[in-house]
Order: sequence, then structure tokens, then C-alpha cells
Amino acid sequence: MMLVPMLLLPFAVAAAVVLGATRFYDNAVRDLDTPANMLAAVANYGGAQIYDRNGVLLHRFPESDGGFRFPARLDEVSKAMIDATVSTEDQNFWSGNGVDYRSTLGAAYENFRATGNPFSGRGASGITQQLVKQTLITPEDRTAQSVTRKLQEAIYATEVANHYSKEQILEWYLNVINYGGVYNGVETAAQGYFGVHASELTLAQAAMLAGIPQSPALHSPYFSWEGAKWRQAEVLDLMVMHDYITQADAAKRDPIELKPQEESLPLRAPWFVEYIRQELVARFGERCVQRCGLSVTMTVELPVGTPSEEE
Repeated sequence: MMLVPMLLLPFAVAAAVVLGATRFYDNAVRDLDTPANMLAAVANYGGAQIYDRNGVLLHRFPESDGGFRFPARLDEVSKAMIDATVSTEDQNFWSGNGVDYRSTLGAAYENFRATGNPFSGRGASGITQQLVKQTLITPEDRTAQSVTRKLQEAIYATEVANHYSKEQILEWYLNVINYGGVYNGVETAAQGYFGVHASELTLAQAAMLAGIPQSPALHSPYFSWEGAKWRQAEVLDLMVMHDYITQADAAKRDPIELKPQEESLPLRAPWFVEYIRQELVARFGERCVQRCGLSVTMTVELPVGTPSEEE
């Protein structure tokens, strides 16, 4: 008499799991809101810039984290940098749906075997997941090691992949990722490390930059030149493996000249800059001064050789 109910039990459990998963997904998407709100959450054009009447930069305000961001469109980034990034961070980016479940589960299994914790150790987040983590997950939750947080990240990444093109996602990623120190975004890093625009990055420079985000402390050329060169070689080898380039030896030998390390831009005409800052905050708010990329040209003309406030 109990045979039929026992046979139905697995189906009932499966149905409950599916229903629970569906509700979790729907709730997560509801929290994410609309694609327009996702765009607003991701958009960050850097701190306000103040110029004198001749276009001389007086000051660029940092973001809330103290870093600087010079936004760049994807067509303003060299192909070498794009290929190096995809090879290093997400080899299936162009064909995937935002989440590489096989790599994620594989990494979780390896971590569990090594440490007993599936979230402690090697990660497997692709470009879309990293973008989501940096923009749509709150700072307090980014380091949380839980199934719920990982599922939320995967759901958000799937929704972003469904609503936006690969090119748009990659452009956002390249603009939000930190390349060590105060360098937020690829254009800022290209100017900061090498004194060039992102469109001008050579293969050797691009491979070095693409290797930094994994561990800026180990791979930043300012902190560890040996570590940066080792990681650069690894990135170049990955590019060969994934058929973006045919050989890496020439790029590995290509000399790289670093700019002197600068942690901030000089502050000139401090009284005028502070006055403008107060006006911008009053009109647009502190957050916009840090994120909206406001550009202000003042009537003041900076004399040649004007020292910074630090001097």
C-alpha cells in the first residue's frame, strides 16, 4: 500500500528543489531590478576634472576608494589588451553565457579537496562574474564565502549576459577593474604605468597589465618587477595556447619602460579648485563629483611653471 507514495517521493523532492530554485532566481532578479538600473549601477566615468582656460589640467578628483579612473570606449583599447584580457580571465567569454559552470564547479571541488572549503582557494569567475562582483554586489558581500552569495553572483551574471552585448560587458569590465594602486580601469593603468593611451599598448605592455588584477601585490611592476615579468610571460603563453598569437618569445624580450610611480595628480591653484569642488557638490552631489566624469574649464590661466600645493 505504501509502494506508490514511496515511488512518488523522489519526484516530490525534485519538484520542491526546482520550485525553491525558481523562487530564489526570481527574488534575485527582482532585487536586480531593470536593465536600466543595472546600467546606472555600472556606469562610472571617474572623478571631476578641473582645467584652466588653456586646457591645462589643474586637478582630477579621486573616487571614493582613493583611485583614479580615465574611462575608455572599447574601440579605444588595443586589440592586444583585449585579447590578453580574454585569454587570461575568461577564455570562453565570447561564446559563453556569463557563467562557466564547469570551471566553477571544478574549482569548488578542488578547493574542497585541498582545504575542506569549496570557496577557499582557486576561483573560476569569468569576466562577466567579475564585473558583477565589482559593481552589483555590495562591498560588504563581495568577500562573503557562501552558496547564497555565489548563486546571486551567477544569477546576476546571467541576467547581464542576456541583456547586454559581449562588447559592452568587456568595455565595462576594462573600465572598472583595478590594476593596482590608484589605477582603476585600463586607460588609467596605461597612462599610469607606461605613459601611453590604452589604444597604444604594445603586446608586451598589454600582457603585463592583463596579469595584474589577479594579484596586484604580486604582479604590479612597481611592487615586484620579477613577479610582473613572470606573470607577463604566463599571460603571453596563454595567448599562444588560445590562438590569439603564434609565438610569445619576442614580446617576452620586448623592453618595457615604466613611468616613475605617482600616487596622485598634482594639485595646482588649490583655492580655485576647492571653490569649484564646493560648487559641484552643491549642484550635483559628492557621488557625482567622484563618478560622473564632470569636466570644468575655469577662467583662470595657469602661469608657466606654477608649482603644485605639495611643492
